[in-house]
Amino acid sequence: MLPINIKNLAIHLLDETKHNNLKWSYDSYKSRISASYKEMYITLTYYFDYESEVASYVFDLYMHGKPYIFKENMFGSDYSLLSILYEQGMASELGDFNF
Repeated sequence: MLPINIKNLAIHLLDETKHNNLKWSYDSYKSRISASYKEMYITLTYYFDYESEVASYVFDLYMHGKPYIFKENMFGSDYSLLSILYEQGMASELGDFNF
């Protein structure tokens, strides 16, 4: 479970991403998205531990010259929030498609 202020930040970042106010960079080799937002630099990295067969996200927040690291595995209550943010962030790099 993420701390409530970090969960609220993730919800806000998801909303900003959905409304095209925040663009993320996607690094497929590191399974990571990253973005600068206000005075923060944020990364969200997907991990899969093949030994334990557990998927996780690591939410890194860099502020005031320090990293703040929050982890959530697939059994945590906020895993789906980070999964949606990860996929929205990855897709934000693509822009809109014209059909």
